Amino acid sequence: MTEKEVLLKQLDTIRSWTLACIGDFTEKEAQKVAEPIRTSLVWTLGHLAVIDNAALKLFFGQSLLDENFVPKFKTGSDPLAVDGVTKDEVLKKMAAVRKALRSKLAKIRSADLNKKPKEKSPFYKNLRDALHTLPLHEGYHTGKIGTLRRFLGKPTLFG
Repeated sequence: MTEKEVLLKQLDTIRSWTLACIGDFTEKEAQKVAEPIRTSLVWTLGHLAVIDNAALKLFFGQSLLDENFVPKFKTGSDPLAVDGVTKDEVLKKMAAVRKALRSKLAKIRSADLNKKPKEKSPFYKNLRDALHTLPLHEGYHTGKIGTLRRFLGKPTLFG
């Protein structure tokens, strides 16, 4: 397996884990901000879409999220201020952004992993860096979703 294939497999694997963790959330549960983790499923999924979109924009010059969506879900935003965005809406945006990013990534050559972002980034020095960080970031949030599951009395799915 090439480095690119490994990195893409990690991206796909963590997304499958994330989706496995959220399937049984009702809309009411998806909106609930649980203490002490101070996040909701809707905010977390919107946040993952925003982070993928940022990578799509930084490396491929494309953005699929409108200017009203991003501030609600960027790092440091208030999970209580998602303004009625639903689980289904967030899932659609999340899927569209990942599909576009994945499509662009499928076409790159191994040498493209050294491609620098179009703008200065505090997170990624090159595309390789992004492809290492994105699954780690999503894994962190999938763990938080697992904790949210426990707070809501849902069964654990892993471990």
